[in-house]
Amino acid sequence: MRLANSERGFTLVEILVAVVIVGVVAAIAVPQYTEAVETAKADNAATKLLMVGAANRIYHADNPTIWAGNGTAITNRCNRVRCGSATPNCKLVACGYLPKEDWDAIGYTITPVAGISGVVARAQRCSDGGSGCTNNEPYTNWGYEVTDSGRITESGGARQMGPRN
Repeated sequence: MRLANSERGFTLVEILVAVVIVGVVAAIAVPQYTEAVETAKADNAATKLLMVGAANRIYHADNPTIWAGNGTAITNRCNRVRCGSATPNCKLVACGYLPKEDWDAIGYTITPVAGISGVVARAQRCSDGGSGCTNNEPYTNWGYEVTDSGRITESGGARQMGPRN
């Protein structure tokens, strides 16, 4: 004799318990994942920032009267211009001080600065697309500055990195 249909499959209670367990795991895992991704972006930004800062210092050593940078971020447009016609923010890429790469896809902005107050480059990540860090979502609003001595300092909730003077 065959068993009744009631012994096949899962009960509603078993399915609800499984859904609750998956929900609890997701509630714990998603913020951890978001933090890990943003920390990786911040670490990458710090590395690129040191590279841009060093390139800006070398550019200034080669051209003592000027700095590369006008407060505008490096973009993919910098990959397509020639050194002589490049705007100040593109001079580092166009003149070969930095490699040509996909600057628009990195998830944050890198800006060479004209050595004002000893700052030679900035990196910033804003969850609103980089236009001013207006919301307060965790892990997505941070920034760094690198000085002419190579020290990285934080702005906008980033942790301090680099040599301590």
